[in-house]
Amino acid sequence: MISTKSLLIALVSGGIGVAGLQVVHAANPAQAGVTPAVQKMDDQYPHMHKALEDLRAARHSLEDAEPHFQGHRDKAIEHVDQAIKQCQDALNEG
Repeated sequence: MISTKSLLIALVSGGIGVAGLQVVHAANPAQAGVTPAVQKMDDQYPHMHKALEDLRAARHSLEDAEPHFQGHRDKAIEHVDQAIKQCQDALNEG
C-alpha cells in the first residue's frame, strides 16, 4: 500500500523533472526549419536522461498506487506522460 507521502514524493519528483525540461528548453530552443537530430548518446545530456528515468520511475509508482484518490492519481499519470513525451522530444531535437 503506497502512502500519501510516497505519492507526494513521486509527484514532486515528476515536477522537478518537468522544471528541468523548461530550463533546458529555454537555454536551447529549437530552431525553425532544422531537421531533428538523431537521438544523442546518453552521456551527452546526462541530466535530461536522468530526468527521463526519474519520470518513468514516478509513473511506475503512480501506477502501483491505489486508484482511490478521486481522479488525482490518474491526472498525475497523464501529466507525467506529457512530461516524458516532452523530455523525449527535447532529446530528439538536441
